[in-house]
Amino acid sequence: MLRGIRDLRARTADESASPVVKSLRREVSALLRRTAEPSFWDAPAAAREVLSRVYHLERVLKRFDELAERAEYLEEKGRQIRLRRDRRGIPELARDLDEVQAEFAYVQMELAGIGAGAGHDQALRRVVPLGRDSDEWAAQLLAMYAAWAARKGYELAEPGPLALFVRGSNVYEFLRGESGLHKLHSGPADDRQRDLARVSILPVGELPADDDPEALAAALQRVALGGETDDAGDAVARVYTTQGRHRAVRDPRTGVRELDVQAVLRDGQIDAFLLAALRQAAEAERAPRAIATP
Repeated sequence: MLRGIRDLRARTADESASPVVKSLRREVSALLRRTAEPSFWDAPAAAREVLSRVYHLERVLKRFDELAERAEYLEEKGRQIRLRRDRRGIPELARDLDEVQAEFAYVQMELAGIGAGAGHDQALRRVVPLGRDSDEWAAQLLAMYAAWAARKGYELAEPGPLALFVRGSNVYEFLRGESGLHKLHSGPADDRQRDLARVSILPVGELPADDDPEALAAALQRVALGGETDDAGDAVARVYTTQGRHRAVRDPRTGVRELDVQAVLRDGQIDAFLLAALRQAAEAERAPRAIATP
C-alpha cells in the first residue's frame, strides 16, 4: 500500500510540473491582470466570460492542489502506521487512498479538458452502425457510454435511436476524443467476426427548460438527426478484441491499451482513453502553429 501512496505522490508531482498545469496557472495570472485594467468593463459580455473562465480555472486548480496535499498527508500517515505497526489503521488508510486516487483521476481529466478547449457542459453522442449486422455492436457502444456517464453522476437522456444526451461539467471535452470508427473483433480465430460503428460527438447549445420534457426531447432529437458530424471522419478511434490471446481494447492514436475488455464495455471504464486523448489535444493546442510560407 505504501508503494501505491508513493506512486500517487509521484503522479501528483508530475502533474503539477506538467505543461498543462503550468499553462493554466499562467493563464489565470494573465486573466487576473486583465480584470485590473481600467477598460475591463467596457465590454461587459467579454468581461463576464473572462471572470467565468477565471472561476473555472481556479476551482479546478484548487481541487488539484488540495488533492496533492492529501496525497502528501497519506504518505506521512502510512509512514506513521508502519513505524507504530498499527494494523488497525490500515483499512482506513486503504479507503483514503482509493478515494484520493479516484478523485485525482477525475481532476486529471478536468485539467486536460480545460487545457484542450473551452468547456461545454452538454453533448450528444451518436452511434451509427456500419454494415447490416452491426446494430447490436452500436447499441453495446451506447450502453458503454451510458455506464460511464452514470458512474460520473451525469444527467442522461436518449432522444432517439442510438443517441445519448449527456449533461455534466466539461462533458464535451471529455468525450470528443471518442469520435471516429470503433471496430469489434469477436469470435474464434477461424471464424472471426468484425463489426464496425461510427461514433460522433456533437456539442449541444441552449435547450428548452427541463420542466418541459416534450420540448426538450424534441430539441435533442433535432440535434441527433440534423447535427453536423465532427472532424473524426473515418479515423479509427478504438479496436476491441474480445477473444483469443490478443484480447484487449486499444486506441491506435494514443497507444493506450486495456486488457479488461468487459470492464470497458460493460462498466464504461474508459477514463484512461479519455485522458490520453485530452492530453493529446491539449498538446496540439499548445504547439506553435506553423507559419505559412509562399
